[in-house]
Amino acid sequence: MVNILYLAYGDNPNIYSQAYFSMATIRMYHAETPIHIVTDAPRYFKRISDQPHFFIHHVPTETIHEWMNTGQKKFVFRIKMKAIEWIISRYPDQPLLYFDSDTFIYQSLTPVFDIIERNDGAVMHEFESLFSKNKSKTSRSIWKTFGAKTVASVYISEQHAMWNAGVLGIPVKRNVEAIKRAITLSDELTNKIQRNTFVMEQMAFSIVLSDFYGLSESKNCVAHYWGFKQEWETAIHKFHVMSHFQQLTFEKELEILKAFDFSNIPVWRKHNHTRYRLINRINKWFKDKKVEYISKK
Repeated sequence: MVNILYLAYGDNPNIYSQAYFSMATIRMYHAETPIHIVTDAPRYFKRISDQPHFFIHHVPTETIHEWMNTGQKKFVFRIKMKAIEWIISRYPDQPLLYFDSDTFIYQSLTPVFDIIERNDGAVMHEFESLFSKNKSKTSRSIWKTFGAKTVASVYISEQHAMWNAGVLGIPVKRNVEAIKRAITLSDELTNKIQRNTFVMEQMAFSIVLSDFYGLSESKNCVAHYWGFKQEWETAIHKFHVMSHFQQLTFEKELEILKAFDFSNIPVWRKHNHTRYRLINRINKWFKDKKVEYISKK
């Protein structure tokens, strides 16, 4: 059986809200699949702590910080990689399917389970582009720095591609070796580049999982709404407020979730960077002049 993993840490309530919503969508289709949560704040998951097949793993905040800082350069996405390694080390004989919190499923995960359970390959969310062919400024810079070179004993070729890392499915075969190789490669990539470090974890997973297993997409049953996060956070907040004030049980929440209109909000958009730069400048130029607060007594 596949282990599903979420990572949620820190003080941002939206992370916990999104993770909870995502896990609930999985429960609509897979009632007995083990769902593991690695967190430094288990208090946010009390509602599901007594539900079957949920496993909440308390990792101290100090350990979270160590995971982030022990790759020489501070790198927040390293926490995700270490959490995956942490779970694999405890369940090495079970395939792993990791989800970012800003995901949900809208169809059964059985096709994805079949791929990683049969050791037929690894899974990520979706193919993006070949490193050598992408024309974005970030991708050109990355390819110029690392293309056709060996980093951490890994040769980065023209055939390597960037895949979206919102979903990561890792088979049992060579799983310990694969995650260690991905972490080592990510560390080396991050330490060798000054800018655009935020994609180094994604790049490392894309290369290593492709080399070890070959990759398949999961977007036919999983949505990753990173491009429309604000709109989805609002919809999810509304769902949770409704549930809270009606004091719904977890089982009743799942019933209502089945009627949720997942097609009403886009899951991706191409950002107009000029528009956002102008908005940021206007916000700096035209600040509110009169702001009042309640005085402390």
